[in-house]
Amino acid sequence: MSKVKLYALSICAMRVVGPERAFVTEAHAALVLLAASDEEAREKGLKQALKRWPAADSWVRHDAVVYEVSKDYLSRALYAMADDEEKRARDLDLLA
Repeated sequence: MSKVKLYALSICAMRVVGPERAFVTEAHAALVLLAASDEEAREKGLKQALKRWPAADSWVRHDAVVYEVSKDYLSRALYAMADDEEKRARDLDLLA
Protein backbone atom coordinates (compact mmCIF):
# COMPACT_ATOMS: atom_id res chain seq x y z
CA MET A 1 0.00 0.00 0.00
CA SER A 2 1.33 3.43 -0.94
CA LYS A 3 2.06 6.03 1.67
CA VAL A 4 -0.45 8.87 1.63
CA LYS A 5 0.78 12.46 1.32
CA LEU A 6 -0.88 15.83 1.80
CA TYR A 7 -1.28 17.99 -1.31
CA ALA A 8 -2.36 21.57 -1.89
CA LEU A 9 -3.95 22.12 -5.29
CA SER A 10 -5.08 24.94 -7.49
CA ILE A 11 -7.86 23.88 -9.85
CA CYS A 12 -9.23 25.95 -12.69
CA ALA A 13 -11.33 25.98 -15.83
CA MET A 14 -12.45 28.49 -18.41
CA ARG A 15 -15.31 29.00 -20.81
CA VAL A 16 -15.95 31.22 -23.76
CA VAL A 17 -19.43 32.76 -23.83
CA GLY A 18 -21.44 35.55 -25.37
CA PRO A 19 -22.04 36.72 -28.90
CA GLU A 20 -19.53 35.12 -31.21
CA ARG A 21 -17.99 33.49 -28.12
CA ALA A 22 -16.02 36.65 -27.41
CA PHE A 23 -15.99 36.62 -23.60
CA VAL A 24 -13.74 34.41 -21.51
CA THR A 25 -14.73 33.43 -17.99
CA GLU A 26 -12.16 31.84 -15.72
CA ALA A 27 -12.74 30.05 -12.44
CA HIS A 28 -10.19 29.03 -9.80
CA ALA A 29 -10.36 27.22 -6.47
CA ALA A 30 -7.93 25.87 -3.90
CA LEU A 31 -8.11 22.33 -2.51
CA VAL A 32 -6.28 20.23 0.04
CA LEU A 33 -6.39 16.46 -0.32
CA LEU A 34 -4.61 13.19 0.41
CA ALA A 35 -3.07 11.13 -2.37
CA ALA A 36 -0.32 8.56 -2.90
CA SER A 37 1.43 10.53 -5.68
CA ASP A 38 1.51 13.78 -7.63
CA GLU A 39 -0.27 12.01 -10.47
CA GLU A 40 -3.09 10.77 -8.23
CA ALA A 41 -3.45 14.22 -6.66
CA ARG A 42 -3.68 15.84 -10.10
CA GLU A 43 -6.23 13.25 -11.24
CA LYS A 44 -8.37 13.92 -8.15
CA GLY A 45 -8.02 17.66 -8.73
CA LEU A 46 -9.14 17.36 -12.34
CA LYS A 47 -12.17 15.33 -11.25
CA GLN A 48 -13.08 18.09 -8.78
CA ALA A 49 -12.63 20.76 -11.48
CA LEU A 50 -14.90 18.84 -13.86
CA LYS A 51 -17.48 18.40 -11.11
CA ARG A 52 -17.45 22.13 -10.21
CA TRP A 53 -17.34 23.36 -13.77
CA PRO A 54 -18.99 20.76 -16.02
CA ALA A 55 -18.11 20.48 -19.69
CA ALA A 56 -21.87 20.32 -20.32
CA ASP A 57 -22.01 23.97 -19.18
CA SER A 58 -19.35 24.94 -21.75
CA TRP A 59 -16.42 24.82 -19.32
CA VAL A 60 -13.13 23.80 -20.99
CA ARG A 61 -9.41 23.72 -20.24
CA HIS A 62 -9.76 22.12 -16.84
CA ASP A 63 -6.45 21.97 -15.01
CA ALA A 64 -4.98 21.11 -11.63
CA VAL A 65 -1.62 22.24 -10.30
CA VAL A 66 -0.38 20.16 -7.35
CA TYR A 67 2.09 20.87 -4.58
CA GLU A 68 3.11 18.23 -2.06
CA VAL A 69 3.06 19.65 1.46
CA SER A 70 6.25 18.49 3.17
CA LYS A 71 6.22 16.88 6.60
CA ASP A 72 8.40 19.72 7.85
CA TYR A 73 5.94 22.37 6.64
CA LEU A 74 3.00 20.44 8.08
CA SER A 75 4.78 20.10 11.45
CA ARG A 76 5.49 23.83 11.51
CA ALA A 77 1.87 24.61 10.65
CA LEU A 78 0.54 22.36 13.40
CA TYR A 79 2.86 23.91 15.97
CA ALA A 80 1.89 27.40 14.82
CA MET A 81 -1.77 26.55 15.39
CA ALA A 82 -1.21 25.14 18.89
CA ASP A 83 -3.43 26.59 21.62
CA ASP A 84 -0.64 27.07 24.14
CA GLU A 85 1.38 30.13 22.99
CA GLU A 86 4.31 29.37 25.28
CA LYS A 87 4.53 25.76 24.04
CA ARG A 88 4.13 26.93 20.45
CA ALA A 89 7.00 29.42 20.76
CA ARG A 90 9.24 26.81 22.40
CA ASP A 91 8.43 24.19 19.77
CA LEU A 92 8.96 26.59 16.88
CA ASP A 93 12.37 27.48 18.31
CA LEU A 94 13.26 23.78 18.34
CA LEU A 95 12.24 23.41 14.69
CA ALA A 96 14.20 26.47 13.49
